[in-house]
Amino acid sequence: MKKKIDPCFDVCTRGNQAQVYEKVVRIISDEIGIRPADITPDLYLRRDLMADREEVLNLEVALEDEFGIEFPYESLWRQIPSWGRITVRDIVWFIANELAKKELVS
Repeated sequence: MKKKIDPCFDVCTRGNQAQVYEKVVRIISDEIGIRPADITPDLYLRRDLMADREEVLNLEVALEDEFGIEFPYESLWRQIPSWGRITVRDIVWFIANELAKKELVS
């Protein structure tokens, strides 16, 4: 079993990333059926969480709805097999950056 990493280490130490991380974990748990306690920043959606394509796309929609952002059409989510290399940390980073961009514009 993979060693658990403190969820607030690195990915959650700056700005709004802690809040984003908590919400992302909840949504992953709901969409993929993994206990929140088993989700850490370095887990891969495909390899570690065993998410299939449909679960990943449902996850994307749930994240877009929750955070009011859009993943670009050409994002890794839609490019099989690249989505298999996405980690929880990648998701948090992307969303936190998108939210920061929205704050700069407003």
